[in-house]
Amino acid sequence: MKDKLYGYDIDGVISKNIQVKFPYVIISGRTFKEYDKFVKQLAQNIPVYIRGVGEYGDRIHAGEFKSQIINILEVSEYYEDDPAQANIIKLNCPDCKVIMVN
Repeated sequence: MKDKLYGYDIDGVISKNIQVKFPYVIISGRTFKEYDKFVKQLAQNIPVYIRGVGEYGDRIHAGEFKSQIINILEVSEYYEDDPAQANIIKLNCPDCKVIMVN
């Protein structure tokens, strides 16, 4: 049996200082323009996957990007705060449990 891998969004999830489960990765819908000091600090200790391209606020593209990475890495649980992106992930990642963070 494969070990679980947990995934977390940054804005509205990691930024809220929630208790994370190990091992984990961060998968963000941020673009490279939004790759700020906070993300660089996170990336020193944790794998961080950034959408990189696209328009700021494009929730559909962000959700699709996250889905691709979740499937590639075989993430077991993903923590998200945006309902639109959570729905896209649920549709595209049937083997991943999506947990909404308020």
